[in-house]
Amino acid sequence: MAKKYKGSLTLEWKNKNKSILFLDETENPRSTDVDLDTKLHWVNEDESLYFELDEKEAKGKKAYWVDRKDIRVKEVRPLIHQKTYRAEEHKKKDSLLEKEFTIKESNEDFKDILSFDDNDGILIKGDNLLALNILVKLFESKPEGEKVKCICIDPPYNTKNAFEYYDDNIEHSEWLTLMRDRLVLLQKLLKEDGVIFTQANIDEIGYLRVLMDSVFGRNNFISQICWQRTSQRGVLGQGQTPIIDIIEFILVYSKDKQLSNMKKIRKSVLANDKLYNQYDKKIFIGERKLYKELENGEDTIRIYKHFNFKIETIPKENKNEEYYKNHFLTIARYDTQQKESSLEQFILSNIEKNDTLFSVDRIPRQGKSKNKLITTYYINDNVAYFLNKYAKIVDNKIFRLIDMNNYWSDDEIPTAGIANEGNVEFKRSKKPELLINRILEISTEVDDIVLDCFGGSGTTFAVAHKMGRKWIGVEIGNHADTHIIPRMKNVMSGEDQSGISKSVEWKGGGSFSYYHLGHSIISLDKKGNPDFNWKLGRTELERSLLMTYDYEPEASQKKDHFTIGHKLAGGKKISAIATLSEDPTILNAKGEVENPGEFLSFMEFQTIWKRVEKSDFVYLYTNRGVEISESEIPENLEIVKVPSSIFQELEE
Repeated sequence: MAKKYKGSLTLEWKNKNKSILFLDETENPRSTDVDLDTKLHWVNEDESLYFELDEKEAKGKKAYWVDRKDIRVKEVRPLIHQKTYRAEEHKKKDSLLEKEFTIKESNEDFKDILSFDDNDGILIKGDNLLALNILVKLFESKPEGEKVKCICIDPPYNTKNAFEYYDDNIEHSEWLTLMRDRLVLLQKLLKEDGVIFTQANIDEIGYLRVLMDSVFGRNNFISQICWQRTSQRGVLGQGQTPIIDIIEFILVYSKDKQLSNMKKIRKSVLANDKLYNQYDKKIFIGERKLYKELENGEDTIRIYKHFNFKIETIPKENKNEEYYKNHFLTIARYDTQQKESSLEQFILSNIEKNDTLFSVDRIPRQGKSKNKLITTYYINDNVAYFLNKYAKIVDNKIFRLIDMNNYWSDDEIPTAGIANEGNVEFKRSKKPELLINRILEISTEVDDIVLDCFGGSGTTFAVAHKMGRKWIGVEIGNHADTHIIPRMKNVMSGEDQSGISKSVEWKGGGSFSYYHLGHSIISLDKKGNPDFNWKLGRTELERSLLMTYDYEPEASQKKDHFTIGHKLAGGKKISAIATLSEDPTILNAKGEVENPGEFLSFMEFQTIWKRVEKSDFVYLYTNRGVEISESEIPENLEIVKVPSSIFQELEE
């Protein structure tokens, strides 16, 4: 069952034997040329990893290399509903306006698991690779607008965190395989304008960047964010390290960069002496009167002249936070305009240069202020920028607002105090709610779907819920029960006022459903022989079997003793029939019938065949004997005996 190690950890790139300086794009390709995109190769890259789970520790106990088509990593298991949690709103005692919430647990399930009309979230407990398999199948039938907008994952940074036992010589290969198989499925779940944020540390970022290039396409790379996960004083255990590691990375890719519509927002940076020295004016604007109305292309510009205004220069002794907070609305700075700015030069040419304050109202036709009324102030050859437009006061501190960049400091997103966020303890890799808040603010709108298949303590789900996003979460082990569910109940009840709760004015509400990933369709019978897992029921087995082989099952009728599915392959319609019985037909080693079981009669076969006979090709998956002669088998039909064919694949 274990696979032999093949290959090594290598990198290849386009025209590696040709100097870039002399590369002529019109030149014919040479035999030494390789594919355009850089590719990463590693030990056993053509295989997948199947691993036994330790649910308590939320990691694998031991990994096995298997074929990528092995049913243990490819099968589509059902989602078994456990509970639905819903916040019920009540009037708060002794208050006419305030509300409070109690959490109601029920067996309320939804016919369409992915319908978010009356549900806000889905939590799945189980192997995230297999959970992604079923999610891919469920989303295939969804319209584009109902697919995942943002994926936010914080995977284990290497197999030390995912597996109890590992070989140092192949640990990167295990990690790369684990990530590749999940990223391929995640890419399928995204909307065309969707984005994925993937976190990594300094050890894995280089490998992950090339891997994500290969899955999402190098042309769909958006950014590599450097997040300062700790302050310098918070670093432990690196005393002898010449360069202390305080950074983690977040890779951002789009499904289709041309369709990506991520928002341009500003971020907050704690004010310092540089800001106080820069903003050195105090302006009382007084009253104003229309001075001129001009046309600049399609834009109408109204220029106003101010009266009874007052401008002061702030003395050095007042350049401190307290003074600036007390005069926040009047503090400003001057800025001279470049000659290249034709609009500003046009405005400046139409105002007096006699120390008089002017203001201009206009509605831009493009840019971040498109179709919004903006007011700009001018004096002589300067533009006056007011501090309150470029800063804000939070928790009695002044923060400067600047355009978002790819360095997110500890001052912006502090990690101090995150141990108490969500009222759950998660020592290994808990992330601050502010970090996820910023990611979702950039990439999503209210009601968009957010997915995280490395659930951990549930930070992504808590933040998505508080921000009015829909969410899908997967957690491999018992943290689903011990961390995520308690945390989400606290969120919905409104008791959780940690993290971003106050900034988004979160009071409570909402719902989510909890599912377990169903058992495998394969099992061992009482004698230790391979068989189907009949605890799942015939219909569920048939549907899961077809979905595992990429067929979309039709809705089964109760009277039917079969399930039909379809798929397109190479432009042709391929259909499949699954008909199973707990009393199978068994042949001995000589091919003689040892147990006749429940035969598929010729008449029953004909009835089923009429449903699929127009397909280009049909597979019949069954453990029943088929009452049909070889000459009567249609040319476009292949009969596949299961589960023997499945177990034969596993043993190869």
